[in-house]
Amino acid sequence: MSNNFNLLRLLFSVAVVLSHCAPLLNMPSPLIERYLGDFIGLSFGGYAVHGFFAISGYLITKSYLRNPN
Repeated sequence: MSNNFNLLRLLFSVAVVLSHCAPLLNMPSPLIERYLGDFIGLSFGGYAVHGFFAISGYLITKSYLRNPN
């Protein structure tokens, strides 16, 4: 199960990097970011950051509860 979480963390981190590189490379933002960003207020990279930290926090908590030392 941890491998699936690591894959999700990898995908989220790649999404963050791409969201930072897009303006530098003059790439247009994805359609979903344009429409949802205006509606909800978060960018594609913003969602990825939240997802990355949520999964990382879950894995750290799970590890601590398994072995508090």
